[in-house]
Amino acid sequence: MISSSQPLRSSSPEALPKLLDAYGDRLFSYCRFLPRSRENAQLVVRDGLVVATAQIEHLVCDEWFGPWLYLLARGDASVVR
Repeated sequence: MISSSQPLRSSSPEALPKLLDAYGDRLFSYCRFLPRSRENAQLVVRDGLVVATAQIEHLVCDEWFGPWLYLLARGDASVVR
């Protein structure tokens, strides 16, 4: 599992697929009940990971990497409902 933001910070082309493998299922399970539909949960996970990739420089502490991903997903889910 990716427990560090380093792959995203390095702009590695494998970073996003690895991030999806590491967190995708758990983020989907979390998001499944936030936007109340399977399709919207898939969009929330995808968009959250894209935002994480684009905004990684704003994460100041790697210890918060996992919780930060959930925070991004939750914020996106509040818009998608």
